[in-house]
Amino acid sequence: MRPSPGSQMRGVLRVIALLLIVACTGATPLAQPLGFAVTSGPPRSVVALQTEGLDNARVIWDAGTSGEATLPTSLGATLFSVPRAATPGPHLVAIEHDGGRTTPVTFVVTGDALRIDKPRIDHIMLLDAEFSEDGIVATSLYVQGANIDVGAVVEVNGTEVATFTHRAMSNSLHGVSQDDLGYPIHHYIALAAVPAPTSTRELSVVVENLDGKKSDAVQYTLPASPAARDSDGDSLLDTSDEDPYQRDILVELDIMIGLTYAIAPTTASGLGALDGVRAMFAAAPFLNPYTTSGINLVLDVSGSVPAKDTVIFDVDGVDSSSADGTYTVAFSTLKAAHFGHKADADAWHYVIWAKRTLAGGSGESDQPWPVPAPALEPGDDAVIGLDSLAGSFQTPRSQAEILAHELGHNLGQKHGGRTDDPYNPNYLSVMSYSWALRGGLHIVDRRPRVTCLPFYYAVPGGNEPNDQLPTAINMAIGYSAGMAAPIDERKVNEVKGVCGQPVDWDRNGNRGEWTAKRIDANDNTIQDEMIEDFANWRALLFDGPKSNGTLP
Repeated sequence: MRPSPGSQMRGVLRVIALLLIVACTGATPLAQPLGFAVTSGPPRSVVALQTEGLDNARVIWDAGTSGEATLPTSLGATLFSVPRAATPGPHLVAIEHDGGRTTPVTFVVTGDALRIDKPRIDHIMLLDAEFSEDGIVATSLYVQGANIDVGAVVEVNGTEVATFTHRAMSNSLHGVSQDDLGYPIHHYIALAAVPAPTSTRELSVVVENLDGKKSDAVQYTLPASPAARDSDGDSLLDTSDEDPYQRDILVELDIMIGLTYAIAPTTASGLGALDGVRAMFAAAPFLNPYTTSGINLVLDVSGSVPAKDTVIFDVDGVDSSSADGTYTVAFSTLKAAHFGHKADADAWHYVIWAKRTLAGGSGESDQPWPVPAPALEPGDDAVIGLDSLAGSFQTPRSQAEILAHELGHNLGQKHGGRTDDPYNPNYLSVMSYSWALRGGLHIVDRRPRVTCLPFYYAVPGGNEPNDQLPTAINMAIGYSAGMAAPIDERKVNEVKGVCGQPVDWDRNGNRGEWTAKRIDANDNTIQDEMIEDFANWRALLFDGPKSNGTLP
């Protein structure tokens, strides 16, 4: 039985009604004076309105003047984009609806328009789906991504479909000029899109901004049946997902007894290591239709493993003891005895926080390696060996960085983005070893690991004066959103550096002394590369536990 046009319209109205409830939560009544969350901003910035949402409300720009215009808005008129041609200075804005028009209030346009080269789709969710007996499915999608305009439209398989702007999230550049970035992200927006019922499971989705620029196409595969629905795309079926509209990552973290350094707890003075990682995922640029933004990281830390000197992270590892009394244990042995989620192992990552690993580093993941660039492969197991490192690496941030780093490998991410080069200076991610453990490094080891310090410290003007660490280091860890400018090693620029900060690329003690020189900027012995940032958040692979990595 084919879904009728009437049932499709009911689906549209149902989606609108459900999303309107969320869009209006916490809003003030329309009878109250209209207000803005932010009262000034440049052209193309997204503005949140403090008003009760109405599905037939309209935003009026330059209200009451000869040049007044109706702007595209979100469901309930809770958002709008400042017109790209808006002149600097005050502009009157009002909301118009069936009951009349609010008293205009002033929004001040400042500066030049935001640089938005084109929108980018980062994630697609399935809002709703109705399956018919003859293979036709009526769907609604939740399409979200970077630099999308309020009022942008979605195309599915080349056809523009009914589209409603729903939610927005601002993004900070931490004082770095947009001109010093390759793809500056000013905001994220989520769109509800309702394509026509189709028998095609493979959808090609494109977003078109108000200026006509389109995103690259993103492919989305519809589920074959209601039982196969994974609405949020986290590799957990809706039938077993606590919230099918927010991505979950489930991690069992067993802590070895007898560690030299305890995992830093949360205190009144700041987040501990585990809460720091939870906060990182909660702040992720993922807009959810019916709940808070971010990813829900579930850390089960109720278990432990017995004290062993060294963990061999190898499926063929053999337990052994030595004459000096040290004891080596295979990760697979510990997992077989202590992994508490065997019944649903295809949903849970397993991580052991150990004393040390046989490899001697800060940690290992069973992400298949090496893999041909730019392929990404997920894993499900990891071991942390940070306890064997010096005390300078035992801060809450360093501990959080390594857990996020190894979990990032399980989520398919690599040391260099598309490569495994560990020191790409414009890869703004905890996956890079220019970021991870930076605070514990000696000055001679940290200085050559160039990165964008305002983003690393998440502070405008963030720096390391005289190559020394700042007195206060926050817990702003994260994966890359893909904003940094590319670096051409054939013409590296000391003056421009990274994120507009001069860099001593040739390590002669002088920063910013030349503008073009051939140099190995990432210490991988090659001088002719184009080094690029990589957007981890949009590339996360959630099926590591289901694919079971390479360890049992």
